[in-house]
Amino acid sequence: AKKHVQLAYRVDFITRNEKSAQLVYSIKPAWGGIAAAVEFTAVYTTREDRKRIIIPGSAFFLFDDAGKIQRIRLYMLRDETAEIEQ
Repeated sequence: AKKHVQLAYRVDFITRNEKSAQLVYSIKPAWGGIAAAVEFTAVYTTREDRKRIIIPGSAFFLFDDAGKIQRIRLYMLRDETAEIEQ
């Protein structure tokens, strides 16, 4: 990437009753395959000033019966972008 380095994405943990899990929601569409959704956090460093940035987001996938991605939609919440204090 020209503007960013050290790009990483992680599936968010959700905790309830002192138990944590990385949730991936899935369903079988009427036409076959599988659809899945997940909440994630993107983390990257700006190349210019080396600031670490986090952005929450969500991803929605459609897979065919062979497991090949047919469609993906990524949403990243720019209004909730935050700098990581180092």
